[in-house]
Amino acid sequence: VALPLVASRGFAIPNNALVIRGDGVRVAVVDAKNHVHLKSIQLGRNYGVNVEVVDGLVGGERLVLNPPDSLVDADEVSFSAADGDKPVAATAAGKASTEARTKATTQATKEAP
Repeated sequence: VALPLVASRGFAIPNNALVIRGDGVRVAVVDAKNHVHLKSIQLGRNYGVNVEVVDGLVGGERLVLNPPDSLVDADEVSFSAADGDKPVAATAAGKASTEARTKATTQATKEAP
């Protein structure tokens, strides 16, 4: 029996980067100015700890891990020297940082099972 192997057409990201709301599945992408943009994505395969994104990302994006429910577009993500690459989500209005910790992944990577 021969089974054809089909190359993955998406990216693998950690499943704790997903923002699941009534309007669909999104990820919080951090731009160069450390502002969050919620981007709609289409999921492919579930690999347990990671999921495949087949549409909505191009690669190289910084994603917020464990985003709080209160995270919205244009929120600013700040980094402190002690936290390294572990940003703390803060609202654009300058409110106190949320207690929920977030972490930006340096990039979405090509899926390699």
